Amino acid sequence: MAKFYLIISILAILALPFWIKLPQGVYPIISNFALLPLGVLAYLEGFAFGLIGAAVCILSFFLYCLYVNVKFASSIPILFAFGATPIVFWVLKSISKNVQYSMVQDLEKSERRVGVVREEDTKKDGETKELDKKVSEIATLYEITKGMSSTLLFGEIFQIFSEFLKKNFHFLTCRFILAPQDQEVGQIKKVYKIESGSPDSVAPESIDKEILKEVFRKKAVVSMKDFVAAPLMSQDRIIGALSMNGLNKAGLERFLIVSRQFSLAIEKVRLYEKVQKLAITDGLTGVFVRRYFLEMLKEEFERSLRHQFKLSFIMIDLDRFKECNDTFGHLVGDVVLREVAKVLKQNVREIDLLGRYGGEEFSLLLPETDKDSAALVAERLRWAVADQTFKAYDEMLKITISAGISTFPDDGSTGMDLIEAADEALYKAKTQGRNRVVLKKG
Repeated sequence: MAKFYLIISILAILALPFWIKLPQGVYPIISNFALLPLGVLAYLEGFAFGLIGAAVCILSFFLYCLYVNVKFASSIPILFAFGATPIVFWVLKSISKNVQYSMVQDLEKSERRVGVVREEDTKKDGETKELDKKVSEIATLYEITKGMSSTLLFGEIFQIFSEFLKKNFHFLTCRFILAPQDQEVGQIKKVYKIESGSPDSVAPESIDKEILKEVFRKKAVVSMKDFVAAPLMSQDRIIGALSMNGLNKAGLERFLIVSRQFSLAIEKVRLYEKVQKLAITDGLTGVFVRRYFLEMLKEEFERSLRHQFKLSFIMIDLDRFKECNDTFGHLVGDVVLREVAKVLKQNVREIDLLGRYGGEEFSLLLPETDKDSAALVAERLRWAVADQTFKAYDEMLKITISAGISTFPDDGSTGMDLIEAADEALYKAKTQGRNRVVLKKG
């Protein structure tokens, strides 16, 4: 449509001088107006249309010159202008296209650079978020490690660990399977349910045994689908396993990290308990040392006094133990002491406290036990030892014990009173022929 209007405009301008009667010499001014639509036509429609338009203009102007009887020489400038106009506008269009093309190229390059910058920004944003996530995870792991390091009690460590797992992981079940020390592979000591948050053990299931056996066999992480079991290591030795069901892949790495931290915490508890045990137990017999026994005697005495409970004390001595040492040597005597202590421990309750009072003397504290019941316990111990044949190296020995019994409140108002009263009764048992039980008469 623009081309049509331009052509009409050129023709109208060229035709106008034929219809207007003007003085000679004025006509070229009107014809010059055709240069503008001619140039626009060449610019918009191309060089070919421009040449055709220029030819029409030149022909029309030449005819007009003949019509008004104008000298040809005077029309040369306007004819040149009609011929040059399409060329000039075509050149301008070419230059414009080149400039436009260059600008488009520059724009595309700029857009590509912007795209690259945006990709880099997006990548850096992703890396920043990932770093923030890792920093957050490290901070969280630091907190759980700090929390578990703040205590040496298993119950507190277990609760801290349980709360951390429930807060930071999505899972269905999670169990801590503890293996006993120095026992065959696959044996279970205790099983704890992490999701319960309670440090009380539960009965092991068949799946727990299979998990522990597989962990011992592979000595590495066992995983399948959404289940994972990580070995808990201590000094290159497996002490148990931590299993989790319903764990997604994203949480696997963090789970393995916290399982190692939990393993270290458990080993720390074990070492602490071992040190505590070494501090309060006799190295030869495995019963409480005298110092710790006296501390427990004081506590039990105060409890019995507060609640008006009976509290019995038994002093036990091995008969003719000096003769055993003199005849067979102290190494054999040590074996006899150790085996007698084992027999005594096997025949008392868990709440009873057995200690080595000194040399071949053992002390036994019976909470909430009257004198008659204590006498039955002492007789059971005496018969158990007398009935045993002790093998010490190449020697087979029989030995007996004597015992003296005292009871609170009948025989004293302090713990030391009970010890002295039981010691007096023991002395009577020795003087009356040994291998017997004597009660302190209150």
